[in-house]
Amino acid sequence: EGIYEKAVQKARRQNRNLLIVYKWWLSPESNELISRMQRPEIASRCTETVNCVLDWDYVPNRTHVAKFGVRNFPAIIVVRQDGTFQTCKGLASVDEIVRCLTTALSPERN
Repeated sequence: EGIYEKAVQKARRQNRNLLIVYKWWLSPESNELISRMQRPEIASRCTETVNCVLDWDYVPNRTHVAKFGVRNFPAIIVVRQDGTFQTCKGLASVDEIVRCLTTALSPERN
């Protein structure tokens, strides 16, 4: 999904967590984050989430991610079904992204 409101609705309808990748298409760090998200060790953790890529260029996206304390790109935000969230800000390493997603999506947090 590329539209925040649609992604939120889809996550609610499917009873899934929402994973947001916040980026800017001219940012090398953002482009690298998108590449890292496609790595098997990361992508395999995102199969049960509604995934949404929001670009900084679209001004309303800045307001959406600000709700989660994110002001800069790149960032990953995992919004759980109960409304709690976890962020991974900046260009994290593959291992850091795996740790962030593992913690954010852990069933023990339900």
